[in-house]
Amino acid sequence: MGACAVSRFDQSTKDDLQRVAHLVADAARPETLRYFRQADLVTDNKDGSGFDPVTIADRAAEKAMRAVVAKERPQDGIIGEEFGVTTGTSGFTWVFDPIDGTRG
Repeated sequence: MGACAVSRFDQSTKDDLQRVAHLVADAARPETLRYFRQADLVTDNKDGSGFDPVTIADRAAEKAMRAVVAKERPQDGIIGEEFGVTTGTSGFTWVFDPIDGTRG
């Protein structure tokens, strides 16, 4: 979330968003590193008409990230590549694509 996206909010809100963003990153880290450079990591195709790869690492990281937001800011929305949309009431929406470019 860029600085200008929260510029109209008070410092307390900005500080809380930053705190939660750090917790989200901290939660995703072990989930992605667990599978890093694993020769047996399987890539699934989630697009029947093309190729949109996803791994267990993608899914595990997004689940961990969602759990943090659900606990820390349950009123916020989430848009996640692997698990879709969770609506919120706060006006804030977190966008998760944990391992962008899996295909790369």
